[in-house]
Amino acid sequence: MRVLKSLEEMGKKEFVPSIGPVKAKIIANIVKKHKPKRILEIGTLYGYSAILMANLLDDSADSVGSVVTIDIDKTVAKTARKNMEDAGSSAQSRHYSW
Repeated sequence: MRVLKSLEEMGKKEFVPSIGPVKAKIIANIVKKHKPKRILEIGTLYGYSAILMANLLDDSADSVGSVVTIDIDKTVAKTARKNMEDAGSSAQSRHYSW
């Protein structure tokens, strides 16, 4: 997916940790195996894993699933929200910060 690749590159340039493709495969296998309808992510960073999981929910759930992400940094939450919109996932996503 183009957005995930872009986030990987951004993480390398800015020295920001990202789960990347290896850990993404592990998460993907877990989501595919358990087929959750709702996912809560604590600490969203740029939204890489939220995008990944939302796209998997689109394919695995009987109805459209939802991903809720929580982050303490409002700027990070805003960036993640934009990245989710850019990714065009049909899963519902909500981003919270405090």
